Amino acid sequence: MARTTNLADVLLRATLSLPGTGRQLTASYIVLVLAVVVVVVVVVVVVVVVVVVVVVVVAVVVLVVVVVAVSISYVVASAVAL
Repeated sequence: MARTTNLADVLLRATLSLPGTGRQLTASYIVLVLAVVVVVVVVVVVVVVVVVVVVVVVAVVVLVVVVVAVSISYVVASAVAL
């Protein structure tokens, strides 16, 4: 049991003593987290832009329909008045 523990300890120390291993892993995790954050932010921005565009398009369509309806009602009212 002692030999197995010592061998595992030696392997662990050898792995940790490799130059830059811990830093490279930490840097890769940081890069991965930053990439995920950037992707999430881009997706949120795209969704917000799409929602704003849809709302503006719907508002313009409603405005056009209201203007056309009011114009038609004025035309009908003036035709009836004649």
